[in-house]
Amino acid sequence: MAIPSPIRSELLRRQADIAPYGPPDAGVELVQGFGVLEFEYAALRSNCVLIDLPSRGTVEISGSDRVDFLNRMLTQELKPLEGGGLVSRESFWLNRKGRIDADVRVIGASGSVFIDVDTHSRETFMTTLDAFLFAEDANLKDVSNDWHRMSLIGPTSVDLLPLVVDEVVAGSAPQDLGDRESCEVKIAGARVVIDRLERLGVPEFGLLIEAANAEAVFTKLCQIGMPGDQDEIGEEGAGFRDDTSPGASIRLRLAGWHAFNIARIEAGIPLFFLDFGPDSLPGETGVIEERVSFTKGCYLGQEIVARMHSLGHPKQIIRAIKCAAPTDENAPEPVTASPVLVEGKEVGAVSSATLSPLLGGDSACLAILKWDSHEAGTEVAIATESGEVKGVVQESLRFV
Repeated sequence: MAIPSPIRSELLRRQADIAPYGPPDAGVELVQGFGVLEFEYAALRSNCVLIDLPSRGTVEISGSDRVDFLNRMLTQELKPLEGGGLVSRESFWLNRKGRIDADVRVIGASGSVFIDVDTHSRETFMTTLDAFLFAEDANLKDVSNDWHRMSLIGPTSVDLLPLVVDEVVAGSAPQDLGDRESCEVKIAGARVVIDRLERLGVPEFGLLIEAANAEAVFTKLCQIGMPGDQDEIGEEGAGFRDDTSPGASIRLRLAGWHAFNIARIEAGIPLFFLDFGPDSLPGETGVIEERVSFTKGCYLGQEIVARMHSLGHPKQIIRAIKCAAPTDENAPEPVTASPVLVEGKEVGAVSSATLSPLLGGDSACLAILKWDSHEAGTEVAIATESGEVKGVVQESLRFV
């Protein structure tokens, strides 16, 4: 069941462009942007942006056996930090055939663990994981109605968080978090679980907020983080004036999916349901080293994953392809589902593509390629309706 964003009315008041996320009949919406993509992307790289994420679902696991149970189920090893610090970890939830049922983030909090998962896979995740609960002291609950996720991204987000946090409840202060660490705080009286990532090349903080108080947290972030008058409706050039408030240097902007999508492709981050999905094996995703531990104990689907890792390779794998910038507005550009060719033979298809500002306008693509064509340096052609685009397979998924 679709869960509307608790700050939807505030986003619309600020002229958000909202579109369906996933199947149109699913009822899930996601902000695409607020009118000027270049400003949003520039703020993500140089200042900070706040992105609403009703596309994410949340499952809470409580009980004294919660970490031990998850350790036996998920592909990643979950260990607390020295001194009892909280952690967040990316992991796969596999089925018995070793296929990916869900791509999840495990987020430590005080007294429980939260699982961040795509909203379209939360029902499958809940149902299949619950089937393995027997005598453990662990309780699973879909709390997507009770918790709402946003993302604060950019260099000055580290400066904004200390100004809005009322109290640190558990873990380190948010500005002191390391990569893949989490903490629990109070903002505007609301309980907020924060996890930090460094995957985009700039600080990224996931904010898991009590849904009933999400608007209060959103408002406080905007009031303190934005320059004077930026929050006025219709201010296309807002965010570039000076004042004496903290927002004058923080320069928070609201942003949407399009700005984030450019940054995540530049960083070589494949996404579940876009670049890989329920039919994929971990070895095909290009991120197996980040999601799978090869030193921990057993987990569901481990035998298949270990056998492929030690004895062979997948039939296909996600790779990065760089193409030269289009020479004019009519020049062909790769798009999702564009066939990838090697010497005239189709060897895969583009799963994500963007024109990269950090690459001087070159096209950055993630593509699923047959194993025989995945080596770095392989020259490819990407077929589009306007003609072929020449490209080269890159050394890693990360472009910048």
